[in-house]
Formats: sequence, structure tokens, C-alpha cells
Amino acid sequence: MLKNWFQKGIQTFSSDKNCVNRDGYIRRAPIVALLVFSMFVVEMGALLRNSQVSVSANEVVAKYEEEAMVRVSKNTIVMGDIYDSKGVPLLSYEKPLSQDHGTYADNYIYSSVIGYCQMGNKGGLAGKYQPLLIMTSDSEDTKGYSMYLTLEHELQKKVYEELSSCIGSDGRGSMVVLDADTGKILSMVSMPVYDASNISEEAKWMNDEEKSNGVWYPLATKGMIAPGSTFKLLSAIALIESGREDFTTADDTSYQGSGYVINNYSSYRSSPNPIGYRGALKKSSNVFFVKALVQEEDTRERITEIASRLYLGTPLNLDFGVVTSTFTYTDDIWEQVLQKTYFNEERELATTLFGQSEVRMSSLQGAMMAAGFINHGVIMTPYMIESVRDSRGNEQNLSKIMEHFNEKMVSEKDTALSVLTDPSTAEKILDAMKYAATEQYHFSPDLGVAAKSGTSETGNTGNAGNNSWMVSCAEINGHCYAIAINWANAAAGTQGKDMKVPVENVFRYLKNQQ
Repeated sequence: MLKNWFQKGIQTFSSDKNCVNRDGYIRRAPIVALLVFSMFVVEMGALLRNSQVSVSANEVVAKYEEEAMVRVSKNTIVMGDIYDSKGVPLLSYEKPLSQDHGTYADNYIYSSVIGYCQMGNKGGLAGKYQPLLIMTSDSEDTKGYSMYLTLEHELQKKVYEELSSCIGSDGRGSMVVLDADTGKILSMVSMPVYDASNISEEAKWMNDEEKSNGVWYPLATKGMIAPGSTFKLLSAIALIESGREDFTTADDTSYQGSGYVINNYSSYRSSPNPIGYRGALKKSSNVFFVKALVQEEDTRERITEIASRLYLGTPLNLDFGVVTSTFTYTDDIWEQVLQKTYFNEERELATTLFGQSEVRMSSLQGAMMAAGFINHGVIMTPYMIESVRDSRGNEQNLSKIMEHFNEKMVSEKDTALSVLTDPSTAEKILDAMKYAATEQYHFSPDLGVAAKSGTSETGNTGNAGNNSWMVSCAEINGHCYAIAINWANAAAGTQGKDMKVPVENVFRYLKNQQ
């Protein structure tokens, strides 16, 4: 390991084999200092092994490597900049970190997605890649590598405008726009926001749980909430893949289970005609999916396997960070479920089928789900880092960089992350989503939107505090997009279908930009 580190220490990630090391501090010192430093690390590794301290040599090397890079960044190296996909600077530096907090295209819009890198404080994307942003290609450079993201600044502003108009400036919610064809994250906004350029002052209220409203856990990736009826899209996959696509049943408003009752939403209206999955998705019938699946012997295993295709219950390590979620039947969560005083195994399966029980996910996963349907069943790996370039504009080897910074990353960009379902099933459910979008949510027909809403109940009276969702997708001018939006602890009476306006406005914006 130490040998590998030493070899890395005398070259950059650049394809140029003659480049000197990627650690600015050592690069500027005489070569003898490099040797002395390396000997120190070797001695430290030997000491740890002999003393049987349970800290790996890799951890020691990483610690001193990072400290060295932080020291040099104080006075000699100016951090590289972060740009959007069109070259708009989103976060830029003109002086070393000791003198520059960074200049944002918008201090608030980019707080949760880009984060910050300042003296003594770092977080988010900028903090994660600080060692890269102070890396240089040769000894004459004083400006670190820059990163070009998949985000589009003008779209990011539009999404922020629509989300804040919908949920209010103090609301907690998120909205993600995904390129379904490629996996590019075009926009990612989480609220509440903070001033990332002044994190030391902002942290005073951010650390107060009552005031911060979950600001440390952005709903786009980490502040997971129950998806409600958007999960019925996965239950529809289970129904079709089990060969029961033609299942129909009476359109009832309630279902009497073994020791429990499942009801449809209070505003649900039953029909004298039988209902199938297409109509059940349009009307968002809890009862239909419970009646169709809860008594089938393999439903629990089947729905768990389908959920795993979306990485529900499994940390999803992407280039910008980790996306978190929970699922009822993962081992640790199931142990918690068993401790419930009102535990009923059949009821847990029934409520899981419409996105309650212990199912929690992020809006990025909601966008991934919709993207899978419009992309013929395939979910492309979401990614945010398009390229890395030195101060002269020379592109660096992104694969090697990601290998170093994300050793556990699930997949590289431009590759399939997973298969949500087969193309035929994807097309059938996409058609049902289009039916719901036009007949239930009344999207403008010219946009061709496919959508599913969801409202996950939190038990508060008058629907106050429920979580409102909508996942959607559309093919616009030959290109496929997916959008997910949520509002946690929404205003009283708010339902998932009320998320339609911001979603439609963003799709309209995308169409007008083509």
C-alpha cells in the first residue's frame, strides 16, 4: 500500500507521465523532503503494525496527505473553480483559502448541492474534492484543477424559483431534473437553504434543530421521506412480472385484512366497474394493490428484489456523494419493525405496497424511477462531474480521479446502473403514467408528460404535515427527462397532485430551451 502511495505521490492524475506529484506542498519542496516524508510514513506504518494499533497505514497516509495539502492551500495554491455544463462559474476562487471564501453564482441555490470549502470548514461536493481542487499539473501552476459539472445554471435557477414558489421560503422540499438518456443531473435543489459563503456564521442556526428544519439533510439525497403512492409504480412492476397483468377487482374504498384495515385516501371515490392496474395508478388506489398482491406467497421477496433495483435500503455511492434510503425488509429496518407494539406482518407488507411502513427515499431516487420507465426499463448511473481540467484547460483522466476519491462508487458515468424492468413492462407502466398525467393531473397534452403523485401520511390531523410527491418524465424534442419533487411536512390539505404546477412549468422551460 505504501509503495503504491509513494508512486502516486510523484505523479498527478494527468496522462502526462512527466508530471510531478499531486500534493502541492511536497511538489514545491526539494526531492529529499519527499523522501524524508515518505520514510516518516513508512516508520509510522511499522510502528502501528508493531504496536498492533487498529489503524491502517492507509488511514495514516491519508491523514498526513490531507494535512499537507491543506497547509499548502493556505498561502500558495488558489483553489480550482467549479463550473456548470456551459462554463458558467458556480464557485470560483481568486486567492488562497486563507483569504478567500469563494464566490458563488448564487450563495443559496448552490448551498446544498455544491457545498463549501473554506479555512476550517468544508462540506458537500467542494469539501469532498478539496484535495483535487488544489492539485496542479506542474510546479509553475498556482491554480488548482477545476471541475465541470452536469448542472445547468439557468435551469437550476428556474427549478429553485418553482420549488420555492410551491412550498414557500421556509418549506422543506427538493426537486431534481435528470437526463434519463445519460444519467446527467441537470438540476438538484433542496430547501431550506443557507448562505454557503459564510458557513461559520450560518452554522449557528443550522445546528439548532428547531430552526434548521433539516438543512443538514437535503431531501434530494439524504433527508429521506416515505414516497407514498409513487411506490405503486414498483408494485405495478411486481404485478406484471408475476404474470398477473390482467388482474381486476372491485373498486372498493377499503380492504379488511387479517387484523387490520386498509383505506383509500379520504377523497377517493369508488366505482361500480372493476379496476385494473392502469386505472389504479390513475386513481391511486391503495386497496387495489393490496388486494392484488398481499396474499401472494412470493410478494415480499418480489417487491424487495424490485426495490433493490432502485437501491432502496442500500447506500448509493455516486460521484458527488452518498444517497441514502431505507426499505422495510432490509435486515436492520426489519428488526426495528418487529419491535413495534402494533406489529402485524401482513399489514406491514400491505402498507409497503403503497410506500408507507418503513420505506424512505430521496427525490433523486424518485427521478431515477421515472427515468427507468421512459428509458425502456434501464436506469443510467446518475452523475454530476463531467470533467476535470487543469489551469490551462487540459482535461484530466476522470476515471483515475474517481477511482481515488470514490473507491466504492457503484458505476462510472455513461453506464447503466441497473435494470428496473424489461422494456415491455416499462412501456405499459409509462402508458399508465401518461394516462394519469392527462386525465387525473391535467398536464398540457403537448408536453407528453407521464406522472404519478404520492401523499405519505404522517398521522397528523387534517392532513397537516403529510409528505407530498410527484415523479414524472417526458420526451421533449427527442430527448428524455425525468423530474421528481417532494414537500416534507406540507401545508394542511396538500396532496401529491398539487406538485403538478412546478413540474409542468419546468418541463415547459425545457421545451422552450430546445
